[in-house]
Amino acid sequence: MEKSLRSAYNFNSIRGFHSSRYTPRIKMRLKAMKQTNSTSFLWIAGLMALMAPRIMIAASISGDVNFWGDSDGIYPIEMAAHAVFDDPPVSAVAVSSPGGAYSLPVDNGSYYISAYLDHDESGGPPDPYEPLVWYDADGDGLPDMVTVSGGGDVTGIDVDLGFVYVDIDANGTNDGSSWTNAFTGLNEAIQAAVSGIEVWVAEGTYMPPGIDRRNRFVLKNGVRIYGGFAGNEKTRADRNPSTFQTTLSGEIGNPGTGDNVYNVVWASGTNMTPLLDGFAITGGRADGGAPWNQGGGLYAYFGGATVVNVSFYGNYASQAGGGIATNGGVVHVYNSRFFGNQAGAYPTGWGGGFYGKTNGEILVNCVFSGNSAGQRGGAIYMESGSFGGTLSGLSINGNTSGWEAGGLFINNNGTTDTLISNSIVWGNNAQQILTWGPVRVSYSLVQDGLAGGTNISTADPQFVDVNGVDDVLGTPDDNLGLQVTSPAIDAGNNAVVPLDAADLDDDFDTTEALPLDIDFNARFTNMPAITDTGNGSAPIVDLGAYEVSPSPLIFKDGFE
Repeated sequence: MEKSLRSAYNFNSIRGFHSSRYTPRIKMRLKAMKQTNSTSFLWIAGLMALMAPRIMIAASISGDVNFWGDSDGIYPIEMAAHAVFDDPPVSAVAVSSPGGAYSLPVDNGSYYISAYLDHDESGGPPDPYEPLVWYDADGDGLPDMVTVSGGGDVTGIDVDLGFVYVDIDANGTNDGSSWTNAFTGLNEAIQAAVSGIEVWVAEGTYMPPGIDRRNRFVLKNGVRIYGGFAGNEKTRADRNPSTFQTTLSGEIGNPGTGDNVYNVVWASGTNMTPLLDGFAITGGRADGGAPWNQGGGLYAYFGGATVVNVSFYGNYASQAGGGIATNGGVVHVYNSRFFGNQAGAYPTGWGGGFYGKTNGEILVNCVFSGNSAGQRGGAIYMESGSFGGTLSGLSINGNTSGWEAGGLFINNNGTTDTLISNSIVWGNNAQQILTWGPVRVSYSLVQDGLAGGTNISTADPQFVDVNGVDDVLGTPDDNLGLQVTSPAIDAGNNAVVPLDAADLDDDFDTTEALPLDIDFNARFTNMPAITDTGNGSAPIVDLGAYEVSPSPLIFKDGFE
């Protein structure tokens, strides 16, 4: 039921009312506001405009907010109408959980309709980890506007918000409505979910159903899938993927017999709104005929996806992309790891860890260790058309190829440069980096150097432990973090750190420079004992996927 009409959100905060993981729009207007002294004036002006007397046209936008999931302990749902996507709302109302009817009084015009779960009952804007969605008429994961004209009422503007739960050990009704009644299979949850819904997956190992090798986990527009839950959490902030490992496995048949699924995860016909966050993906074996010969871990086949905090290990493809492959699609990958993936055997095989054959691939804060390709690109093979990709904050070590470029191979057929920056490419066989076409490599550490690169260091990066505790290269315990004496510390270029498009810190600000490293520690920290060799004002970003932080001083009494 509708509870109260709120004239505006809390204007004490300058954080915008946005869902950066739900839409690719970049909030440049909010960034400009933050950089001027007019911020308070603009917010106050918005509030005054809502409160000022004016000639109103009796119109409204109404519908139902459909809450999915366990409503125990859930707080009000804030509904709002926005004349401009990245501006404060012009009309807002709170609806009691678990959802129901709402009505927003508005003038003639076009509006974006938002809904978010107000855990702290602040009235807005949403705080980190409070789920935020937008009205999506066509289910493509992108916001759609609602137009009001002639003073008429627009009805039937329904919004879905909430969660579907997955727990392999659940023994309730298995309808996905709560942790007790969670689905036991991930595909059931994805099929049930609609745009705007989050799928929460508890620890355990999940496999595509059945014995058909073509089965896989199929991503869907606007559906965000999170792993790393214990199975009792009320908010996403409470999960811990490192402790509660959630694995998607292709091992559907007899172990070690090669009858695994071709692709563990599949994206086709999707845009960038599907999100996969907090998983390990292993056991894909793409050794069939086309298209079943690429992307053992994840295959974006004329589709897109965003990947955050995912570990790809032990996947295989007979042609390309043991870990990830794209063909006619795009994948943006952040804070992820690629260990021991393989693509083909000489004379074929491209991109053991990652193979991209599309425009605009993004790899940021990623580790590649012990991957192999039969021909080129032991770690990465990228082939782009009209415009290049972005690779930043990569740590690439111990990868091999049967012919060229054990580390990184770039074939850019377009006119826009592929950008490689703030990265470490070391200890790979053949060439560390081989490039064809317009490619710019800067502020990176490359073994044996790189002709044409700028600000390239050749010093030993001093990784912590490339083989890990098990002393085996290409396994998940490989540690490419930096020792405190590494020349890669404070050696990057602050100016080229990518924007936080995936909103890694969940603060709804996608215009800030990426604030976190691969372990979700602060990305910009200063090591006072290290002379800065990078570009920008301190603190200067480190090269590679990891940021080194100074250890706290410990005094004799045990206090820091």
